[in-house]
Amino acid sequence: MHIHYDKSRQFYYVKHYTAAGTVRRTKLEGVTTEEEAQAMVDAMQLKELEFAAKFRQTERGKPLQKTLARILQKMVHSDPAPSGDALIRAFADHLTNVRRFVPSTVQNMCYTVGQFATWLKEMKGIQLTPTSWTLKHASEWINEGLLPGQDPSMVGGKTIRFYQVRRITLVRFEQWLVEQGWKAEAQVKSARVMVREIMPENRYQPKRPLATEEQVADIVARLPDFCRPEEWLPMRAIALLGWHCGMAAADILNLTHQEIRKKPGCIVYLRSKTSHHDKSPFITVRPPADLLEDLLAIPERLPIDHQDKTLRLRGGESPFLWPEYEREGDRNRMLTRFNLMLDKMGHPQLTTYSLRRAFATRTALNLGIVEAQRQLGHTTPTTTLSYIEQPEFA
Repeated sequence: MHIHYDKSRQFYYVKHYTAAGTVRRTKLEGVTTEEEAQAMVDAMQLKELEFAAKFRQTERGKPLQKTLARILQKMVHSDPAPSGDALIRAFADHLTNVRRFVPSTVQNMCYTVGQFATWLKEMKGIQLTPTSWTLKHASEWINEGLLPGQDPSMVGGKTIRFYQVRRITLVRFEQWLVEQGWKAEAQVKSARVMVREIMPENRYQPKRPLATEEQVADIVARLPDFCRPEEWLPMRAIALLGWHCGMAAADILNLTHQEIRKKPGCIVYLRSKTSHHDKSPFITVRPPADLLEDLLAIPERLPIDHQDKTLRLRGGESPFLWPEYEREGDRNRMLTRFNLMLDKMGHPQLTTYSLRRAFATRTALNLGIVEAQRQLGHTTPTTTLSYIEQPEFA
């Protein structure tokens, strides 16, 4: 919820999004200052969390995240939207330079969008533009030749993965169009497409235990014996920033030199998952002093892939602390090695996720769920609720 002030009528109000995607304005009655408005909004969010906690205990709790989701909309983009191959090239540029996907992933996703564009032109006589296709077109193409309840292997030997790739790619493509302001809302992402009906039911495993302070100290002390010398500092940062600050491991490996502030002694960053949302604020965390000194001492280095266009524009230097983990695939491989290292150390039940959940639980108990949501960078309080491992929040 965002707090706004109507100067002409002189009252505070909040804007929020309903499950149907419509914008709703709620006046804050009896509020005269911004502090009182913030207190009232916090109370409203806590009431929503109480509803969420009760809702999770019912049989209808499964679609809770979908019911409470906010569909974010952006203002219309000032530049005209491209079409056809130009639109796909712009999407590829976004995946490469903003999302920093590996080239093979970019190629596969753009190929899938190209297939959708070809299908639109041949079957519907429509050129691919942000607004030329609808949810009906997307659903028909995703489930092409597939009947409700039919085994995918009976349609030309295709597997369910074939239909999942189509849907996931189109969801990401449509989400990018919404972020650019070229499409009003994300229909494919919010709608129930037929392929979901044939997917196997999710089977959730028990959550891993929370990390303890003694386990984190043991991990940091034994790191030099279990990792390569060049991996010691990033792995130490993952352990300490995850435990002390609740930072996600991918955000740690994605840190830049500009986000490390020496004078205040803090790190100011945007979450990689939610930085495209208008309401996602900058997150300020204070790491341990010795770790902050080590991060500040990292010199700016030449990137690994110095032929990349975006890196050439930076004058030959990378803004990232660790350019070798700039690509998403490289970050994932690093996190896999970190989790395997925990197994060798004798902590097989711990992962990077255990560190973040431990911070979420401590913060919620000491400062409240609203503050935990802010520090973790979650867009909805429901997500924060799922991180907390305490009976009173179940």
